[in-house]
Amino acid sequence: MVHTVTYKAVFTSTSFPAGTVLASTSATLSNSSGVAGTGNLDATGTIVFPSIADGTYTLTVQNIDSHGNNLGNPYIVSVVVSDPPVMINVPTGGTVTIS
Repeated sequence: MVHTVTYKAVFTSTSFPAGTVLASTSATLSNSSGVAGTGNLDATGTIVFPSIADGTYTLTVQNIDSHGNNLGNPYIVSVVVSDPPVMINVPTGGTVTIS
């Protein structure tokens, strides 16, 4: 099964050297097989990776200056993509239909 992975950054005040311009923020989603998706966060701080298979991934987010240099340390998150288990508590005599 494939899924859509959406990452929304919560930006906090970050100090960069005087005159530094934050040009973009890149994001890469990868696993042991390689890169599953890459791109830049949009103006709202969001990136969407469509058609991602079940598995464990690493999401690396990096600020980039106007000269293409990395700003600060990357933000790295482990992401597990899977179907959530479904638990249904059915009262005695109840009926549940899943379609």
